[in-house]
Amino acid sequence: MSHSDLFVPLIIHAKYNNKWGHAVDCGIHHGSYSALFAELFDIVTSIDAIVHPQAMENLSRFDNVNIVTQCLFSTTGDYMTFYEVGSDAALNTLDVDFLKHNDHDPSSIVEHTLTTARLDDIFDTPIDYLKTDLEGSDADVISGAVDLIDRYRPTVITDPDPKIARLLSTL
Repeated sequence: MSHSDLFVPLIIHAKYNNKWGHAVDCGIHHGSYSALFAELFDIVTSIDAIVHPQAMENLSRFDNVNIVTQCLFSTTGDYMTFYEVGSDAALNTLDVDFLKHNDHDPSSIVEHTLTTARLDDIFDTPIDYLKTDLEGSDADVISGAVDLIDRYRPTVITDPDPKIARLLSTL
């Protein structure tokens, strides 16, 4: 996703949802989207399995941003391999197939065993905007947020995936 990819969803959010209390940014990479959200929303929760120093630096100037280090998935309490691509934080993923489709130096990949959590188990307060950019794991994370999405009806921005569209259409 690029910054321009977020402007149309934010305009749609303003027109049809227009709640600016709490944004959740899943897959923060270097924190640039969370920084944009911090200018618009009262509270921003920025979540990534591995929070990089550049994200911490970029977001440290915002009092309304909470950074959470958590490996998101459709289940809570499972141990999974998370692949950190040293050359590009934007390629970090749980999805090994995603790595096969991107050019990178295989020697730069570091495997981490992390414990998973569902968004449904993390939040019990309203959210108004949910963005995921999880390099192939978006559908899994969204399936772990069905109760949250059904209860609070946030604007959901994610990578295009027919599985996600089918899942959200049932709510």
